[in-house]
Amino acid sequence: MFYRIIVDSWNDVLLLCDQITHKSSNWAFRGQSDEGWKLSTKFEREAEKYQCDSYWFKNREKIILQDFQRNAHHYVQNLPDSENYIEWLSLLQHYGGPTRLLDFTYSYYLAAFFAVETSDINSAIWAVNINQLIEQLSKIPDYNSIKKEGMFEVILERNNHYAETVIKNRKNVDIVFIVEPFQQHERISIQQGLFLFPGNIEKPFEHNLCSVFEFDFKDLSSKNALDMKFSEIGNLNFSDISIIKIVIPASLHSKALAELYNMNVTAATLFPGLDGFARSLSFRFRQLDHLLNRKG
Repeated sequence: MFYRIIVDSWNDVLLLCDQITHKSSNWAFRGQSDEGWKLSTKFEREAEKYQCDSYWFKNREKIILQDFQRNAHHYVQNLPDSENYIEWLSLLQHYGGPTRLLDFTYSYYLAAFFAVETSDINSAIWAVNINQLIEQLSKIPDYNSIKKEGMFEVILERNNHYAETVIKNRKNVDIVFIVEPFQQHERISIQQGLFLFPGNIEKPFEHNLCSVFEFDFKDLSSKNALDMKFSEIGNLNFSDISIIKIVIPASLHSKALAELYNMNVTAATLFPGLDGFARSLSFRFRQLDHLLNRKG
């Protein structure tokens, strides 16, 4: 099931975190500053911008990755092994390159920060149920590297291996699964990061995600969501829900940032270095807005 929940206050946002993670902490979260944005990878967006036909997607991924592997040594030391594709894609993603990876975090509050930090319109937190994802993957005959009873660390190791075979053998499988590089750069570690990896690079990320959950639709548009207000969720069992989109109205953003600041969730803590600290100072405008208007 795919739910879209609209909150009315920052307290609703906090209570939703408790409700979602009450029975299981195994969720992946992503904050987006525009609730109208799809879940799409940078690779997908760049291909769409230049009207690149999906026939060429495997070719472009191979060439981009080869270019990066051949030249990264000019800029970075201690590079991954040549066929450790997840670490290479993670590194490429870190430096802003187009990859099929989509960034998520295990932290609900970090996702909330990314949803509201720079937004002046309604934003969103996306939540994907990891337990449900593993359950669905275990049903796919071709995907025999996942075992429901396996330790989560073992599942991640198997996922990484499977992802490497998908890239190396240039497969297309309509699924999504979690991957994490073993060698994590500082930002992934601090931001409690993980990636969702679409198995079919020729199809949109949302098509892959809807396929693995066996939805009868192939995109996560509002028309396909079960719309609810926070006051209507009642005794909803979140452990049975696959995907949730939490819409945060723009009027709550200053309040949200003030509360997250009190939790020490800021650009300065999430982006180490002077650039992150400088980025964090924009909060002072939102802080004043919250103090003067006290919304949410």
